[in-house]
Amino acid sequence: MHYINYEEHRRHGTEDFPMEFYSVDAQHPRYNMPYHWHKETELLYILEGEVVVSLNGTEHHLKEGELCYIPGGMLHACKPSNCAYECIDFDLNTLLQQTRLIRHYLRKMENEYSTIQTLFTHEQPGVLKCAARLFAAARTRQEGWELLVLAGLFDFFGTVMQQHYYSDCRLTKNRQQRVQQIKTAMEYIELNYQKNISLDDLARTTGLSSKYFCRYFRTITNRTPIDYLNYYRVERACYLLDQQRHTITEVAYDCGFNDISYFIRCFKKYKGTTPLQYTKQIASQTAKK
Repeated sequence: MHYINYEEHRRHGTEDFPMEFYSVDAQHPRYNMPYHWHKETELLYILEGEVVVSLNGTEHHLKEGELCYIPGGMLHACKPSNCAYECIDFDLNTLLQQTRLIRHYLRKMENEYSTIQTLFTHEQPGVLKCAARLFAAARTRQEGWELLVLAGLFDFFGTVMQQHYYSDCRLTKNRQQRVQQIKTAMEYIELNYQKNISLDDLARTTGLSSKYFCRYFRTITNRTPIDYLNYYRVERACYLLDQQRHTITEVAYDCGFNDISYFIRCFKKYKGTTPLQYTKQIASQTAKK
């Protein structure tokens, strides 16, 4: 899948061990993580610096050594600041349901899925110690690392249950509906970004008027729908430019820009550089490998 898809359509990890680990710093193409969601649960661990994590439209600030728990299906994004962070994505049920006792706890967490605390700061040192051991095992991948990862996940969830790091903080029914409507609009963008898309087109997919859709979209993403559409198109353009198989003009038209000058302005707005400068940077990095 492309890293800019809003819903990730790939399976994380392997069939035998459905877990995936990745490390992100300023050189990573997904350093600024756009809004997306996936069915797997995700743990996001801050190695250094600070990051703003948006969960269903609510922003949270995390710093070095802190952890974010992201339930499957939650719309989330990440804006780092001089930051390096790591992520573990895993299928909660497939990976952990080994015995009837464990399935009992998993069902409890699943039935109250949104109630598990999402942020773990230095005020919860026990959980952070669990996270440090878990991520170290996934990072080093020495012999037996899978067992240590499983132990780390059991340790994490056991500590969460023991310390009662969960509460009745589920989204209201109305907000759940609004978040799902935003997801629907994002899926429409993903499938139709090459076409001419208007605000009315996007609003129509959600069943809201353009006025209310624009308001709710901005509340969740901190962008207007059209601003986000252009942002998505530029991210797609970066993906194509990374392949070094297309001219800048071809990429612009392929990503829904009918005016090259407008494409260049939008590209510079979101990336801080022009498409030509970006391609030169990519070529330089490729030559060094």
